[in-house]
Amino acid sequence: MPASSPADRVALLFSGGSDSTLAAVRAAERFAEVHLLTYRRFGMTDVQNSELHVRKLKERFGPDRFVRPPIENVDRLFSHVSYESYLEDVLRHGFMVLTTCGLCKLAFHLRTIVYCHDAGVGNVWDGSNRAMVIFPEQMIEVLDMFRAMYADARIRYENPVFRYDDEQGIEFGSSVWGLGPARAERQASVQRTTGDELYELGILPARVIKGTPYDKTIQGRCYQMVLFNLWARWLYLERHDMTRYRREVEAFYAKKVGRARRLVQDFVADPAGSRLRRLVEGG
Repeated sequence: MPASSPADRVALLFSGGSDSTLAAVRAAERFAEVHLLTYRRFGMTDVQNSELHVRKLKERFGPDRFVRPPIENVDRLFSHVSYESYLEDVLRHGFMVLTTCGLCKLAFHLRTIVYCHDAGVGNVWDGSNRAMVIFPEQMIEVLDMFRAMYADARIRYENPVFRYDDEQGIEFGSSVWGLGPARAERQASVQRTTGDELYELGILPARVIKGTPYDKTIQGRCYQMVLFNLWARWLYLERHDMTRYRREVEAFYAKKVGRARRLVQDFVADPAGSRLRRLVEGG
């Protein structure tokens, strides 16, 4: 049935991987209209691979359940988020400026807020997962900052697959980069993953697909994350504990998201003339 209000619509940050695909399944079970948003920027390749699981979702739930906008470039927003106060950030937070994945996701969220305003969408979901232990954008402390930023725009932000286990969070280094996991990632065995759910739904060909050839066909890759992985996993976390890492991540992102929230608040006050609108539209 057609969505009648923003509360009936959800925008999903969709990479095509198993976490965002299961989030899309859950969204289709709950909402009348699911907007699958995929972004790209310099350093990302093959993001069009996300179309494979878009097709599978439409086959399962019907083509009218999903809205699929064109994949959009967010280079301008990403550059603003990353470099607005770069020297100050380096002096105060050091190598935290290498946390490219978190900065990229912050740019995605800012673009999504503008999209939701324009499309009349009242909810945002993503595939954030607690097992991705070193990625700032998937830490609960940072997710709660994002939640507050969305609330500034009167949008409800949720992470429906956050509590699942994830084989990538345990063995990302060995399965994707050919390196062993960091000391902080040597944790208990996996119990229940998003891959398990999707395999049982007939969407995935196997329970474990991350780091496999199939994984490379369903989502894009970002090679700028290599430097972050090398620094975080095999330098910082081999010398310091996860508690210190999370504390430093939280301090850095409190500053970054704080600045982003001012952009959002300005956008809410003046959607057409705001700086965020100009960053999105290139004006």
